[in-house]
Amino acid sequence: MARDWHTAGSSEITVIGIDRPTLDKDIQNIIAKILNIDVRQCTDYKIMLVYIPVGKKLWIHSDKPKETTDPGKLGQALFLPLTSCEKLYWSWFECTDPSQIFYYGEEGKWQTVPMLPYAAAKEIETVSANNTMITDIGTWHALRNESDTPEIALSFRLLPWSWEEFSASTTLPPIEFK
Repeated sequence: MARDWHTAGSSEITVIGIDRPTLDKDIQNIIAKILNIDVRQCTDYKIMLVYIPVGKKLWIHSDKPKETTDPGKLGQALFLPLTSCEKLYWSWFECTDPSQIFYYGEEGKWQTVPMLPYAAAKEIETVSANNTMITDIGTWHALRNESDTPEIALSFRLLPWSWEEFSASTTLPPIEFK
Protein backbone atom coordinates (compact mmCIF):
# COMPACT_ATOMS: atom_id res chain seq x y z
CA MET A 1 0.00 0.00 0.00
CA ALA A 2 1.60 3.26 -1.12
CA ARG A 3 1.43 6.35 1.03
CA ASP A 4 2.94 9.80 0.71
CA TRP A 5 5.18 9.77 3.79
CA HIS A 6 6.17 13.39 3.30
CA THR A 7 2.62 14.57 3.87
CA ALA A 8 1.25 11.68 5.93
CA GLY A 9 2.37 12.99 9.32
CA SER A 10 5.76 11.28 9.32
CA SER A 11 7.76 14.44 9.94
CA GLU A 12 9.06 12.85 13.16
CA ILE A 13 11.13 10.45 11.03
CA THR A 14 14.40 12.16 10.22
CA VAL A 15 15.91 11.77 6.74
CA ILE A 16 19.52 10.59 6.82
CA GLY A 17 22.19 10.36 4.14
CA ILE A 18 23.31 7.15 2.52
CA ASP A 19 26.16 5.56 4.45
CA ARG A 20 26.43 1.92 3.45
CA PRO A 21 30.07 1.01 3.80
CA THR A 22 31.40 -1.77 1.64
CA LEU A 23 32.84 -4.37 3.97
CA ASP A 24 36.52 -5.35 3.85
CA LYS A 25 37.08 -7.81 0.96
CA ASP A 26 38.26 -10.58 3.34
CA ILE A 27 35.02 -10.25 5.32
CA GLN A 28 33.02 -10.23 2.09
CA ASN A 29 34.73 -13.46 1.02
CA ILE A 30 33.88 -15.13 4.35
CA ILE A 31 30.23 -14.03 4.11
CA ALA A 32 30.03 -15.23 0.49
CA LYS A 33 31.43 -18.62 1.48
CA ILE A 34 29.04 -19.02 4.44
CA LEU A 35 26.06 -18.12 2.23
CA ASN A 36 27.16 -20.34 -0.70
CA ILE A 37 27.55 -17.42 -3.08
CA ASP A 38 29.65 -18.60 -6.00
CA VAL A 39 31.85 -15.54 -6.50
CA ARG A 40 33.61 -17.33 -9.37
CA GLN A 41 30.48 -16.54 -11.41
CA CYS A 42 30.86 -12.83 -10.62
CA THR A 43 33.01 -10.37 -12.55
CA ASP A 44 32.92 -8.28 -9.37
CA TYR A 45 30.84 -8.11 -6.22
CA LYS A 46 30.24 -5.91 -3.21
CA ILE A 47 28.60 -6.72 0.08
CA MET A 48 27.44 -3.55 1.81
CA LEU A 49 26.38 -3.05 5.41
CA VAL A 50 22.98 -1.36 5.76
CA TYR A 51 22.42 0.28 9.17
CA ILE A 52 19.26 2.32 9.75
CA PRO A 53 19.01 3.98 13.20
CA VAL A 54 15.76 4.20 15.17
CA GLY A 55 13.23 6.59 13.62
CA LYS A 56 15.33 7.35 10.52
CA LYS A 57 14.81 7.01 6.79
CA LEU A 58 17.20 7.23 3.88
CA TRP A 59 17.02 9.87 1.20
CA ILE A 60 15.15 8.64 -1.82
CA HIS A 61 17.81 7.56 -4.31
CA SER A 62 18.61 5.38 -7.31
CA ASP A 63 21.68 3.17 -7.63
CA LYS A 64 22.30 4.40 -11.16
CA PRO A 65 25.18 6.90 -10.83
CA LYS A 66 25.30 9.64 -13.43
CA GLU A 67 28.97 9.08 -14.41
CA THR A 68 28.88 5.45 -15.43
CA THR A 69 27.95 3.83 -18.67
CA ASP A 70 24.98 1.48 -18.73
CA PRO A 71 26.92 -1.66 -17.61
CA GLY A 72 27.99 0.16 -14.42
CA LYS A 73 24.48 1.12 -13.43
CA LEU A 74 22.83 -1.28 -11.03
CA GLY A 75 19.32 -2.63 -11.42
CA GLN A 76 18.91 -5.18 -8.63
CA ALA A 77 20.43 -6.38 -5.37
CA LEU A 78 19.97 -9.19 -2.89
CA PHE A 79 18.84 -7.84 0.51
CA LEU A 80 19.47 -9.95 3.63
CA PRO A 81 18.13 -8.67 6.99
CA LEU A 82 20.36 -9.47 9.97
CA THR A 83 17.97 -8.14 12.64
CA SER A 84 14.21 -8.72 12.71
CA CYS A 85 13.50 -5.73 10.41
CA GLU A 86 9.76 -6.15 11.16
CA LYS A 87 9.27 -2.38 11.05
CA LEU A 88 11.89 -1.60 8.43
CA TYR A 89 10.12 -0.63 5.23
CA TRP A 90 11.47 -0.57 1.69
CA SER A 91 9.58 1.86 -0.56
CA TRP A 92 9.76 2.71 -4.24
CA PHE A 93 8.82 6.10 -5.66
CA GLU A 94 8.17 7.99 -8.84
CA CYS A 95 9.72 11.41 -9.32
CA THR A 96 7.07 14.16 -9.46
CA ASP A 97 9.52 17.04 -9.99
CA PRO A 98 12.72 16.20 -11.95
CA SER A 99 14.09 19.70 -11.27
CA GLN A 100 14.59 18.62 -7.61
CA ILE A 101 17.01 15.76 -8.39
CA PHE A 102 20.42 16.30 -6.79
CA TYR A 103 23.56 14.17 -6.50
CA TYR A 104 25.40 12.75 -3.49
CA GLY A 105 29.11 12.09 -3.85
CA GLU A 106 32.13 13.77 -5.34
CA GLU A 107 32.84 13.39 -9.02
CA GLY A 108 36.29 11.93 -9.52
CA LYS A 109 36.37 10.38 -6.02
CA TRP A 110 33.33 8.13 -6.21
CA GLN A 111 30.27 7.92 -8.37
CA THR A 112 27.51 10.34 -7.57
CA VAL A 113 24.14 8.89 -6.60
CA PRO A 114 20.95 10.60 -7.81
CA MET A 115 18.88 11.73 -4.81
CA LEU A 116 15.37 13.08 -4.49
CA PRO A 117 13.63 15.03 -1.68
CA TYR A 118 10.45 13.40 -0.36
CA ALA A 119 8.46 16.48 -1.44
CA ALA A 120 9.39 15.72 -5.07
CA ALA A 121 8.28 12.08 -5.02
CA LYS A 122 5.18 9.93 -4.84
CA GLU A 123 5.41 6.56 -3.12
CA ILE A 124 4.19 3.77 -5.39
CA GLU A 125 4.87 0.62 -3.34
CA THR A 126 6.09 -0.41 0.12
CA VAL A 127 7.07 -3.76 1.61
CA SER A 128 8.38 -4.85 4.97
CA ALA A 129 12.11 -5.58 4.70
CA ASN A 130 11.94 -8.44 7.20
CA ASN A 131 12.73 -11.19 4.66
CA THR A 132 15.54 -11.87 2.23
CA MET A 133 14.53 -10.49 -1.16
CA ILE A 134 15.74 -9.58 -4.60
CA THR A 135 15.04 -5.88 -4.80
CA ASP A 136 14.88 -3.15 -7.40
CA ILE A 137 17.66 -0.62 -6.73
CA GLY A 138 17.60 1.09 -10.13
CA THR A 139 14.22 2.71 -9.46
CA TRP A 140 13.86 5.53 -6.91
CA HIS A 141 13.78 3.85 -3.47
CA ALA A 142 14.41 4.36 0.25
CA LEU A 143 14.39 2.47 3.54
CA ARG A 144 12.52 3.67 6.64
CA ASN A 145 12.94 2.35 10.21
CA GLU A 146 9.83 2.68 12.38
CA SER A 147 11.00 0.25 15.06
CA ASP A 148 12.40 1.07 18.49
CA THR A 149 15.75 -0.58 17.67
CA PRO A 150 18.33 0.00 14.93
CA GLU A 151 17.95 -2.33 11.95
CA ILE A 152 20.88 -4.01 10.21
CA ALA A 153 21.07 -5.85 6.90
CA LEU A 154 23.44 -6.74 4.09
CA SER A 155 23.04 -5.67 0.47
CA PHE A 156 24.71 -7.84 -2.16
CA ARG A 157 25.70 -6.42 -5.55
CA LEU A 158 26.76 -9.44 -7.61
CA LEU A 159 27.98 -8.53 -11.07
CA PRO A 160 26.97 -9.14 -13.80
CA TRP A 161 23.64 -10.26 -12.24
CA SER A 162 23.07 -6.90 -10.49
CA TRP A 163 23.36 -5.04 -13.81
CA GLU A 164 20.14 -6.61 -15.02
CA GLU A 165 17.02 -4.49 -14.83
CA PHE A 166 14.84 -5.77 -12.01
CA SER A 167 11.66 -5.78 -14.10
CA ALA A 168 13.25 -7.72 -16.96
CA SER A 169 15.63 -10.07 -15.12
CA THR A 170 15.16 -13.77 -15.79
CA THR A 171 18.21 -15.11 -13.94
CA LEU A 172 18.82 -15.85 -10.28
CA PRO A 173 21.83 -14.60 -8.32
CA PRO A 174 24.82 -16.99 -8.23
CA ILE A 175 23.86 -18.74 -4.97
CA GLU A 176 24.06 -22.48 -4.47
CA PHE A 177 21.16 -23.73 -2.38
CA LYS A 178 21.99 -26.79 -0.28
